[in-house]
Amino acid sequence: AFLARRVFGAGTAATHCERALRAQLASVRTGVPAADADTPAVVRLEANRTALLYLHYLDGAPLHASDVQTTEQLIANASLQNLRQHFLGNDARERKRLRKLKLDDGTLFSGPFLWFRFITESIAVEAAKRITGYNRFCVSLAERDAASPATLATMQDWLRRRRDPRGGRTAADPGAVPRAVGYPTTEFTAQDFLGGDPERDRHLESLFGAEVLEVVRIDRRTMVREIFGTRPVHHLPKHDRSFNPLLFYRRRLSRGRVLLVPLLLAWRLLRGLGWVVARVRQIVREVIDPELAMQRREIGQAPFAVAMRKIHRMKAPGLLAAMRLRLALDPVYAGAPPGWSTGEPFVGESEVERDVRFLHLRERAAAELRDAAANARAQVTALHAALAGLPAMPAANDEDRAAGELAVTCAWLADREQVRTLWAAGRWIEEVLPGLASEGLRLGGLRRGWNALCGLFVVHPVDRWLQRQGRPADRATAAALHVAWQQDRAGARAVVAACNALAPGLDPRDAVAGSLAAVFRQGSAVQRDLRALRAVQSLAVLDIRNYRDLVFQLGDYAADGNGEDPAAELP
Repeated sequence: AFLARRVFGAGTAATHCERALRAQLASVRTGVPAADADTPAVVRLEANRTALLYLHYLDGAPLHASDVQTTEQLIANASLQNLRQHFLGNDARERKRLRKLKLDDGTLFSGPFLWFRFITESIAVEAAKRITGYNRFCVSLAERDAASPATLATMQDWLRRRRDPRGGRTAADPGAVPRAVGYPTTEFTAQDFLGGDPERDRHLESLFGAEVLEVVRIDRRTMVREIFGTRPVHHLPKHDRSFNPLLFYRRRLSRGRVLLVPLLLAWRLLRGLGWVVARVRQIVREVIDPELAMQRREIGQAPFAVAMRKIHRMKAPGLLAAMRLRLALDPVYAGAPPGWSTGEPFVGESEVERDVRFLHLRERAAAELRDAAANARAQVTALHAALAGLPAMPAANDEDRAAGELAVTCAWLADREQVRTLWAAGRWIEEVLPGLASEGLRLGGLRRGWNALCGLFVVHPVDRWLQRQGRPADRATAAALHVAWQQDRAGARAVVAACNALAPGLDPRDAVAGSLAAVFRQGSAVQRDLRALRAVQSLAVLDIRNYRDLVFQLGDYAADGNGEDPAAELP
């Protein structure tokens, strides 16, 4: 229901498409749209594409290194590449930014790759230790009568040690600990430590008893909280977790002690080297003697908010990129109507606002997205005002008209082929340019000399634009335009570049009408690609929600009084 509403819109259409999407999931693995006489063929085709994206999203296991599908779709989906190439321009800088979002291959210095790799590898290692340990030491209820007293004693000792909360992330068991002969069971799998399914827990209880199930729950709770938690910094002394510049100056630099800074730096360097040697020695000893590691471990009882921050560091960068892409193209995401003929109003609360609250963004990042949404709504209003000066765009039926109007709105938002800039070029020349000339802007002597030298080889864009106007401009206007272009004041560079790109003798507004008419005729293809973008962005939202819910359940954060709203909510 969430996916259908976000991809196909609200109301009766969403209900109709949700039913088609549910029917399609039953046969989608064949790649053929499901046969349904009550559903139009176009809707079945769109539901098939959305269901394929959904199944690809399900291929990756949560909390595993293979769970990179949402980022892969954002970077490599053909529909999204069409939108970037034909509406936004797919330059090298944008491709480089997208590559930084990769989760399966990236750099340690930027992007979410570092957090994703560290957390997934930690989970894999710790879960593997537990799978091996429980299969080695636990004996099922049906086999306990035939087991030796030593085997049962070893199992009880294992369960006692696993109850210790300091065993959250420890090395393998030391060789001195007695082990059961062979593997008494192979029942324990990753589901028991990374799934948290109540039905699976009841199955373990029926096989091994309530005591083993209780230890499994404690163990996976400790593991998850240790990985998604943090060090208890608030327990440190205040001077070890804060820095006071004034106090540092008074103690180290005042009264001429600044002359001793080289000696202080040398002493701090020696102390740092000593700390590194001591730390390496401690790590080696803990690896050799894991029981010592458990005794010295600092247990971090961090709240669920800390786990959410780590989840967002892994998954939120891709979602934010998809949100920005939708704001640049999709009027519905910003709360604006997709077209104009039906008279749909602007909505009170947009989808992007709900997504901002869902991510608990900081004020600066939230303000950036809200400003982009407000700008998109303003641009849609400007488009509706400009339609009075554009010729009518005929369509064969209502579906084609709706798709064509959505495509025109997307092109206007993205300023495809500079349609917004060209539409405002005439007003800019009549209103903005005289104001720049009245300010008396003048280039400096060095800049004038440089422009004169460059003019021997190439024509300056401003001079080319003045020549295309067909009328001579006075010196004050030409000088002011040169300064405005050099400083990019009042959008001068965009207007000059857009006008220079036109064919000679073509009026800017005629060019806008031709570009929008061409986009209107391609409405079905644009609507198809835009729905793919909505699906990919909505799946990224669902991905973060599922991570929150799973970590919340495995870590038993409800016992801390957190409630389930932060984990299970959907925007």
